[in-house]
Amino acid sequence: ADVSWSAAFPQNVYVRYKINGDLQPAATHWAGLQLYFSNLAAQYKAAGGNFKNWKTPYGDWVPAGPKVSDQLCTAFSYILNARQMAELATALNRSADAATYARLADSLTADYNRAFYKPVMKCWDDCGQSSYA
Repeated sequence: ADVSWSAAFPQNVYVRYKINGDLQPAATHWAGLQLYFSNLAAQYKAAGGNFKNWKTPYGDWVPAGPKVSDQLCTAFSYILNARQMAELATALNRSADAATYARLADSLTADYNRAFYKPVMKCWDDCGQSSYA
């Protein structure tokens, strides 16, 4: 499945925590969330650790303007979910997991900038609206 679509799993768990302070879904599904991230890591590794090589089926499938690369959306979802996992792990007192996911998010952010940032134009990907979101 497209990473941006499957990102609903960690996103829903995270939103329950942020809105209601409810950590039960995170605690209950922690092993499943970790399996989800293992799957993402395997996909990213298969792409050679390069977001531009990551094959994704949908991307930004209904853009308001020009369409950004599908990989940009995939990369964003992966990074956002890693940051959310770091925050959830902290809330669950899983400090080692929190550090792991924070490092992952930082590393992926650097990869994102290497893959998509255009220094001459000072923008990402196609320089359109979605690339700034």
